[in-house]
Amino acid sequence: MMSKDDFVEKRSLNGVGADALAGVNIGPLIIGAGAAYTKFYQSTDKDDVSGTDTSGDLTQYQAAAGLALGKFCLLGKYYFKADYKLSQKTSGGDNSTYSDADASYGASLMYRPGGRSFWSLDYQTVNFTEAKVGGTKIDRSSSDEQINLTSFGISYGFMF
Repeated sequence: MMSKDDFVEKRSLNGVGADALAGVNIGPLIIGAGAAYTKFYQSTDKDDVSGTDTSGDLTQYQAAAGLALGKFCLLGKYYFKADYKLSQKTSGGDNSTYSDADASYGASLMYRPGGRSFWSLDYQTVNFTEAKVGGTKIDRSSSDEQINLTSFGISYGFMF
């Protein structure tokens, strides 16, 4: 997580989450929509990033499309809404939320060994163009000001 203008200094996060997607298979084509939730924990020491902690909750809403070829499936995701609420309050006791996702997308390469289960390698990048601290909105639509959350992961799941 970071912004080019250092409003949010570069740091590492670890997370755990859940993703639900409803869709249809038309031959090898997959089309769907869904939602995802991830709880992130900052792994960078707070002292290395000006005493700040950006642990928080990411909620996303997505449209997805992909191709299923044998035991493999490649799925692309477009996040049309995303909010990241920080776990820690500011020194003034206010909540902070990053929102208004722009140019945010993800991809999953899934392997289905048999039955309904699958493993996947996942990538996502979410650019937030608005910060809200308490009741004050901060416009961060300039590309240098956007707050970027990029993640890579491994997932295990089930198809119904």
